[in-house]
Amino acid sequence: MVTVSNMNCKVNNGNRQQSFHFFLNIVKVNLEILKKTLPNFK
Repeated sequence: MVTVSNMNCKVNNGNRQQSFHFFLNIVKVNLEILKKTLPNFK
């Protein structure tokens, strides 16, 4: 039981990190679009 719960914790942490990096990528893309659409945006 302990090993199974540890495996589940590792999988959950991995999914959280992937979703967090995916969210950061979306933010970066949105910032690039803002820079292109708003010339005065620095």
